[in-house]
Amino acid sequence: MSTMSRIARLPLMQRGRFAGPRWSGFVGLVGSLAVAVTDGLDLWQRRLRDRDMLRHMSTSQLKDIGLSRADALNEAEKPFWRA
Repeated sequence: MSTMSRIARLPLMQRGRFAGPRWSGFVGLVGSLAVAVTDGLDLWQRRLRDRDMLRHMSTSQLKDIGLSRADALNEAEKPFWRA
């Protein structure tokens, strides 16, 4: 995995330590906005994937992770933007 890939996977607050020279003004604002947008999209994609997995798990698999079928379906029915 490349260094940039590892940096991109870090939480937003930790990225600045590895980012190199600091940009200020408009460029810094646009960069911060781009990072925030991609982080948000990544979170929504993970929620979609995880909720789809819950929907398709067997009862024994749900029991292994400590969820009932009703709890799993309740979580799976949430829209991707809701935590």
